[in-house]
Amino acid sequence: MSKINGRVIVLSTIAAIILSGIVYISSKQYKAIDKSFYSVQHTHEVLVACEKLSTLFLSYNNHLPFKASSANYNNQAQAQSVQNIYSQYNLLKRLTSENADHQTRILDLKKIIDSKKFAASAAAGNSIFESTEKEFLLTQDSLTNEKFIQAIAAIKKAENAYLITRKAYYQTTIDNIRLISFLLRFIILVLTVIIIIKIQRESFKKQTSTLLENHATLIDLSNDAIISVDANFVIMMWNQGAENFYGFTKKEAIGKPIFNFVKTKVRDEKMAEMVSSLKATGSWHGELIQYNKQGEEIHALVSYSSIQNPDGSIKAYTSTRADITKQKHLEAELRQLNADLEKKVNEKTNEVKEVFERMQKAFIAFDNDWKCTYANNTVLTYLKTSKEDISGKSFSKLFTGIEQTEFYKASQIAMATQQTVTIREYIRFFDCWYESSIYPSKDGVSIYVSDVTKEKKDEEELEKNNRLLRVLSSHIENLREEERKAIARELHDDMGQVAAVLKIDINRLKAHLLKNGFNEEKRLADIIMVVDTLMRKIKKLSHELRPDILDNIGLQSALAKHCNDFEVATGITCSYINELRDTRLSQQLETTFFRICQEALTNVMRHAEATETVVHLYEEDGLVSLAIQDNGKGFNVNLLTHSLGLVSMKERAKSVNGTLNITSSATEGSTVCISVKIKDNKAITTGIA
Repeated sequence: MSKINGRVIVLSTIAAIILSGIVYISSKQYKAIDKSFYSVQHTHEVLVACEKLSTLFLSYNNHLPFKASSANYNNQAQAQSVQNIYSQYNLLKRLTSENADHQTRILDLKKIIDSKKFAASAAAGNSIFESTEKEFLLTQDSLTNEKFIQAIAAIKKAENAYLITRKAYYQTTIDNIRLISFLLRFIILVLTVIIIIKIQRESFKKQTSTLLENHATLIDLSNDAIISVDANFVIMMWNQGAENFYGFTKKEAIGKPIFNFVKTKVRDEKMAEMVSSLKATGSWHGELIQYNKQGEEIHALVSYSSIQNPDGSIKAYTSTRADITKQKHLEAELRQLNADLEKKVNEKTNEVKEVFERMQKAFIAFDNDWKCTYANNTVLTYLKTSKEDISGKSFSKLFTGIEQTEFYKASQIAMATQQTVTIREYIRFFDCWYESSIYPSKDGVSIYVSDVTKEKKDEEELEKNNRLLRVLSSHIENLREEERKAIARELHDDMGQVAAVLKIDINRLKAHLLKNGFNEEKRLADIIMVVDTLMRKIKKLSHELRPDILDNIGLQSALAKHCNDFEVATGITCSYINELRDTRLSQQLETTFFRICQEALTNVMRHAEATETVVHLYEEDGLVSLAIQDNGKGFNVNLLTHSLGLVSMKERAKSVNGTLNITSSATEGSTVCISVKIKDNKAITTGIA
């Protein structure tokens, strides 16, 4: 603080001396202004005195002949006029006493005034002049007046010249005063700014030093090397990390030029370029190979940052250095691994290419611009081209008409959605069926194409056989239904009648035996009970084989009765919802719906452990549907795909060109739904597709 005060005192003393000099010069200028002002005023007084003297003299001179010839001439007035002229003359003489040229002219004026006085006296002594004497006097007066005017004019001219010079000097002095005043204010401002800057700079230096001292301990704790150098790159700070990094102690490093002290494996021009960049931008960051005290090579990540003074000049630089030797060794190992990996990748790539070349499937790859990057021999065989011709070829130009194929559209969709697409299509260009698997990625798309013409023909043959089997199955089912109908009718009509006749005969036999005294009533009652049971079983069996209500009244009534019987027999609540009302469907469709309902409810009874079941018959969007839903424990649909009951229901649905959907879960139970298209309330039940 005393150092700062000493500098302030010195600067203040210099400023006081400069200000004192300026004040002294200013006082001199003010004296010059006073002198100049006095000179100008004196010139004005001389000019006024000259004017008054000239007026008095000419006035006296103009009235002299008249006064001299007048009988009433007043000698006292003449004497007063002369006295005024002499008084003004003496004033002018006193004012010009310091000017030798003016004094010479003043003496000439004295002579002229004296001669006028004498002439006036002479004229006053003679009341009457002779004409010749008057003319002489007038002539003399004219010459005297002219000399007087010339003398006065010379004085005025000289004074006017003095006046111009003195005014110019006065203006110059005023300008000098103004300039000095401006300089004074400017110097005061500059000195004030300099003092403030000096104080701020000293304060900043002190704060910076304090801050560096406060952070020195923390810096020493850092594992990285932290070094501070001044503007000339002389080491000022060397932390513990730097000692560990380079092996030099703080005592050995402080005060040494860092570029000479720390050896660096770099060319001189590169080092000069680095220093130049650091000075220009104030920072530098990069990797250097350096040497420690033992001469061991170190890979260092070096960073320089500048510390600036308030005026923007560089005060010092701080540098951090991290040891990346291990990292560099790892990078070298990684590069070697990458090289080895690249070699192996190339080997594997060649192997994969060989696989692609040997595979029977066609393989072709495109980049993001749909330019061909690779095609195996199978593709070349299909397209009857060479690798040179197809490489870089546009996807849309592989063969004529490709843009109209589903294969082309699917490839575009796969690339747009980045999802794998598989498609089978008959391509007229090759007159074959092809299966294409399209695998998109961010770098392009890979396509596998295989000829599936034989498989397609096999599938068509299999489908044809399946259709024939379905027709046969439908025919067998119809025959079965007809047989059931015939058996049911036979049981109901023949066996039922026989049982009824047997019951009548037994009743007659009972009456006859009782009449004749035979007591076998209990035995006969048991026989009648057996006959009743036989009649009920015949009726039930007849109904199960083919419910006559299905043929006589229709599906709706048959389902209603079956649901009621199911609820009575099992105790499971069975609700029936009919939205078709009395609309009749074809016999085959009604039979299919009824048999599927039978099978579904049987499964509910056997496996579902349900408490409620809903049978819903409805029509929606051109479909007639039957849904059987329960609230049971559900089952895994995928594990029961080969269940005979499910297979039977699916086959029945296919026989009427319908679809069967089965859903099930542990929380929502199971639902079996068959849907068939209808037209004019009649099922489309063509057996052969």
